[in-house]
Amino acid sequence: MDDGGVDVPLSGGLWRQSFAKITGTPPNLRFRRAASAATAAPRTWGQIGGSPDNDDGPLGPFYIIGFAGAVGAFHATQEENWNWTSNGPFNGLAGIAYSTDHGKTWSFPAKGSRRRSAPRDDV
Repeated sequence: MDDGGVDVPLSGGLWRQSFAKITGTPPNLRFRRAASAATAAPRTWGQIGGSPDNDDGPLGPFYIIGFAGAVGAFHATQEENWNWTSNGPFNGLAGIAYSTDHGKTWSFPAKGSRRRSAPRDDV
């Protein structure tokens, strides 16, 4: 989930790059955020204040639209930012991150680096 989520404990808050756990059977489904207390707190648009440095998640300061599990790993796109107020043109991918440990850590091949995200107790 980008820019929103479930179980947000802050009025007007949103989670950045979060996962939801779906339980139940249709039509009685429940969506809960899958994270631990160590995961970054939600922020409001006012707290973000238009600064990309204030709007960062475990996959970096990118918007994540594509997410898939394949070949024993999670894969997620890292999209370059664009002009949200005018629905501007797509600016391209910064990379495709992947995790082989259910999202505990992520690798960024386009950057040649590895970044440790907040530990999660639900995987």
